[in-house]
Amino acid sequence: MLTTPLAMSLHPAHLSNDLRALDLKRIGMFWLLACLISWGGSYLAGVLMPAGSWAARMIDTSIPVSLGPLLAGLLVFRRVRQVSWAGAQPLRAWLMTALLPLGWLIAASMGHAATADSLTRHLLFTLSVLVYCAGEEWGWRGFLYEALLPLPVITRALVGGLLWFGWHFVFYKDLLDLNFALTFLGMILIGAYGLNAAVARTRSIAVAVCLHALTKTSLPTPYSWVVIGAIIVLLITWPANQTATMVRTEATLPEHH
Repeated sequence: MLTTPLAMSLHPAHLSNDLRALDLKRIGMFWLLACLISWGGSYLAGVLMPAGSWAARMIDTSIPVSLGPLLAGLLVFRRVRQVSWAGAQPLRAWLMTALLPLGWLIAASMGHAATADSLTRHLLFTLSVLVYCAGEEWGWRGFLYEALLPLPVITRALVGGLLWFGWHFVFYKDLLDLNFALTFLGMILIGAYGLNAAVARTRSIAVAVCLHALTKTSLPTPYSWVVIGAIIVLLITWPANQTATMVRTEATLPEHH
């Protein structure tokens, strides 16, 4: 009988053993705090940046929501050891982060967003999306990713994706529609797997931020394809990291007093 990695990772016996290796109490606390802080951030965004305000027209007003995963991670896990903002290739990471704003500047020079006001709006919105994604990705692909490292790759994406999906219910009211929720769940699980893979290869949160931001911005074609192509080239040529999926050694070594 043939068994696939997916079937093995989801087998009840394997899954039970994998979950025992996790600090479920801290992971649960992280998720609850992320939801509570993001709920407060969603309310705060509505008060400080209501519809029709300058902020609502110029930037991504959900930035306060992204504080949930970031602050929850800092409060529960304190720090991340396996990944960092730029990983081991800071030049590549910062270049990738700059591609979206640069794309708008190039598009403007070629006639798109021709007025100063239009270019300012597109740049501010793009930068604010990067800020939003930084908060969210530090939480899910930073703190939680490291907490789930004892799990196999597919199980890690499934568990992390389900927690990430559940967090969205706090502020994303469209998820009350069942058909949309199921579609969004599929997108989240695929996204969790892809973003985890990118972080595992690069050890860089900036890479996850850039990939996430691509889904929230609307750079015009053909510039969007140029940016996407540049990102693909950077990822393909990124030196593969051999230690990104290692579990923290301090978790397995006895403490010395």
